[in-house]
Amino acid sequence: MENIYIVIVGVLFILAISDLVVGVSNDAVNFLNSAIGAKAAPLRVILIVAAAGVIAGATFSNGMMEVARKGIFNPSSFYFSEIMIIFLAVMLSDVILLDLFNTFGLPTSTTVSIVFELLGAAVALAIIKVMQTTGDFAEMVNYINTAKALAIISGILVSVIIAFTIGAIVMWFSRIIFSFNYAENIKYFGGIFGGLAVTAITYFILIKGLKGSVYAENIFGELPLTDWAKFLGRQNYDGFKSLVGTLGSFDASTELANWGQKLSAFDKDSFKEGILQFQTWVGSSGYEASIPLTMVHFVKYYLFKILLISFIGFSLITQLLYRVFRVNIFKVVVLIGTFALAMAFAGNDLVNFIGVPLAGLASYKEFAATGVNPDSLFMSALAGPVKTPTIFLLIAGLIMVITLWLSKKARSVVKTTLNLSDQETTNERFESTVLARAIVRHAINANRTIEKIVPKPALKWIGKRFDTSHYNVQIRAQHGISFDLIRASVNLVIASILIAIGTSLKLPLSTTYVTFMVAMGTSLADGAWGRESAVYRITGVITVIGGWFLTALSAFTMAFVIALILYKTSIWGVFGFSLLAVFIIYRTHIIHKKRLDKESKEERDALDLASDGEGIYEKCSNSVASLLMASAKNYEYTIKSFVHEKRKHLKEALKVSDKLNWETKRMKKNIPEVIRELNEESFESGHLYVEVLDYTRETMHSLYYISHPAYTHVDNNHKALSNGQNEALTELVTDIYGYIEQVVKSISENDYKKESVLVEESSIIIDKITRIRKKHLKQIKNDSTSTRSNIIFLDILNETRNYLLNANNAYKSFRDMAVQNQQLSINRIL
Repeated sequence: MENIYIVIVGVLFILAISDLVVGVSNDAVNFLNSAIGAKAAPLRVILIVAAAGVIAGATFSNGMMEVARKGIFNPSSFYFSEIMIIFLAVMLSDVILLDLFNTFGLPTSTTVSIVFELLGAAVALAIIKVMQTTGDFAEMVNYINTAKALAIISGILVSVIIAFTIGAIVMWFSRIIFSFNYAENIKYFGGIFGGLAVTAITYFILIKGLKGSVYAENIFGELPLTDWAKFLGRQNYDGFKSLVGTLGSFDASTELANWGQKLSAFDKDSFKEGILQFQTWVGSSGYEASIPLTMVHFVKYYLFKILLISFIGFSLITQLLYRVFRVNIFKVVVLIGTFALAMAFAGNDLVNFIGVPLAGLASYKEFAATGVNPDSLFMSALAGPVKTPTIFLLIAGLIMVITLWLSKKARSVVKTTLNLSDQETTNERFESTVLARAIVRHAINANRTIEKIVPKPALKWIGKRFDTSHYNVQIRAQHGISFDLIRASVNLVIASILIAIGTSLKLPLSTTYVTFMVAMGTSLADGAWGRESAVYRITGVITVIGGWFLTALSAFTMAFVIALILYKTSIWGVFGFSLLAVFIIYRTHIIHKKRLDKESKEERDALDLASDGEGIYEKCSNSVASLLMASAKNYEYTIKSFVHEKRKHLKEALKVSDKLNWETKRMKKNIPEVIRELNEESFESGHLYVEVLDYTRETMHSLYYISHPAYTHVDNNHKALSNGQNEALTELVTDIYGYIEQVVKSISENDYKKESVLVEESSIIIDKITRIRKKHLKQIKNDSTSTRSNIIFLDILNETRNYLLNANNAYKSFRDMAVQNQQLSINRIL
């Protein structure tokens, strides 16, 4: 029996490594997107800064197991065997769930996932325990703390609204101050902005970084007793308990030690009374002493002075860096902010990934030491916080650093946020929805109302501050910038401040939620959500937010189901689910690789822009010729599959039609970029290029309207075509495939000597289609074939005709482009 639990502990640690990889792949978006989006430094430098932050956070963390302190369930109510099932279900669920989110590039909260997985698995085991004992489900409260789960859900809503709103407001005022041509204003306000930004980040490091640090409880100074008593009076209950604990360092015989014991007895409702009694005693007794201050208390007591000195000092330093060394202040702010967020992530969230396996190890040690039956050993030992050895944290930090450098899925998650916050209109990843369109309509109406109220001179001045012409020059000079350094700085500063405030107030905020929504708020305020892109980006934001709630629901459900199955299947379930996790990760890896290949092709096409007619012809002919040839092959495959009623083959053909349709749609979206890059003399070639893409798009539409009805007809098991209809379509396939093959050859070789022959051939095929249709219409009156078969046959004939006409028109536009290019070449020589 003991060997089974050794295996489970081993599996937990293997899963912990996987969880670290998938966890940092998702959470990397929190501290990488601003620096990468603004290209504050080369990617290598950004990753080095982030890696330093991760290592620093792991080193300074004391490793208190966050999930154990969440109080999601009561470990002392579960047996050792049940606890191990809970932990294993949690880790299996977490690895699978986070990997799925990473695959589709959706940022989510790793803390929320681990908490709801713990909740789901614990509820599953609690239900079993209740059913095996009293059957009274009211006793579930003895096992589960539902209040914590509700607090996290409310935290999501609060963080979404606050982060988005404050991000938008601060960004708007920042842009008013600096405009998009911030180089002109940096000499006046750069030092002040740099001082404020670095001070805010310092505040974040002090508040968030000290939470759980190994140095947090180190003695860092002392206060006279009278000042310490006043400081005590400003504390909430948690701060009160923490400060009173320092009185225990005095000798037991002293008055202060006695007061320490007295004050410790006060609860949350009466601690203010205890403080008043203590302050009265200090004022009347004349007792003098110096009370030691831990680093946390020192920072709290001197926080205002620390921030004031930091602001003055950093303002002078940043202004000096700009004036003397011409260092870009905003780049410094962005890199410092990246380090701070990475450090906070590692110091506070890292342990979420390894906390469960370490708790499993601690549970096993308790079981091995006691020798009690695993089905009767209550795990009261886990009720308190679990200390994580520093070596484990360092190893975990190194794994995360390696993942930062190597993980392609981390880049995908970062890309989602950057796509939604890009200053320019991009190939939007998300489609529009009814809700997004309604929001945009209401926003436009509200904006029109505001424009009527605000004086026109003020609107004109504001418009100048948001003029992006200088930014447009910048992005053309440096490809790949999603937004400028002003927005990147605001993203990091506001996120840092909000997370620090949330931490100090013990609010259940998520780093992911705050950083993402701040980025969305600043994007809105910065004009990145224009009328060309707003509906798509709002849909994207709604999708991501929906994914956060889906995280909670999915995590709970998955862990619940896995825990139930593991309870029934024991060791076989362990091996089964482990193999399932490996299979799912492998499959998502394949899916992600295909997505990356597709996106890489888009990026290569976007970068490969031609500036003259010859370049356009070469670029366009390669793409369109391959599309036309692929369409001809798919047309042949569709008709043959339809004739022989091959449903699976028709489904494959429909997928290919969808893909070809999407490819032509993507090419059309790039038309503005292509036209902008053309020189003046090649403008006519640009016009013909647009014609080619229009006709090619219509060609693919016709192909889709052939393959989709054909698949639907067979899928619904409708009556097959008659022999005569099948023969007619089969004959057309041969003609059309041969024609498209010759067209593709002519385009690829830029040889149009046989153009008249090909045009004539297309006319012959079209005439044949007309004759077949007329013949069929005459036969319908006396034919016994079904109505549906007749309709689809006529539809396929009509779309085949459209397919051929559009392909022929695309060919003619290619010919005209070739003639135009030849004429331009002659003109250059002359």
